[in-house]
Amino acid sequence: MTDQTFHEALQAATEDAHRSAERTEFIVNLMGGTLSQHAYLRYLEALAPIYEQLEMLLRERTERPLLKAFDHRGLDRFSRMQADIALLRESTGQSDRSAQPEATTAYRARLHHSIEDERLLAHHYIRYLGDLSGGQAIARLVSRHYQIPPEALTFYDFHELSDAKAYKVEYREKLNRADLSETQKESFIAEAVTLYSLSADIFNELGRT
Repeated sequence: MTDQTFHEALQAATEDAHRSAERTEFIVNLMGGTLSQHAYLRYLEALAPIYEQLEMLLRERTERPLLKAFDHRGLDRFSRMQADIALLRESTGQSDRSAQPEATTAYRARLHHSIEDERLLAHHYIRYLGDLSGGQAIARLVSRHYQIPPEALTFYDFHELSDAKAYKVEYREKLNRADLSETQKESFIAEAVTLYSLSADIFNELGRT
């Protein structure tokens, strides 16, 4: 018997994989200021296909009971990413998309049309709660280190949520109240661990190119 909430169990189960993704050499160097605007552009290009597929599926499933409570179009990032990428390509003189990491393809492939709703919600949680948390630190640091202007950092702008901190608290509470069986909870957690691992794979590939 445990007094842990589902979110606490989720955090405990994903802690090591999450830490490994955050500590990849590429992310450490990106946030440490030793890379370039072009490196940040490659980072966005590697993630954009994932958001495109995720948001397509979420729009298709907005009325499904498990997902409906978490649906908020103010979370959508893909169109913002496209705008940021266009500005950064112009700024860096990179007119063509860089080669997509194989790990991006593997990550995106998990977002198939038959994915269970609880696993799709795990994608929603990993991507958007990450952008609302550590993503904000990335925005501040790449702006400072690489002189990226605010208009090329709209990916991290969540003004539609009004109060991002309160939204995160509410989101975690919704997760704890979600109508998930024990099997579904296990599937959610397993998917989240896999996604952190795939994120690390993407960052490692970026670090090698």
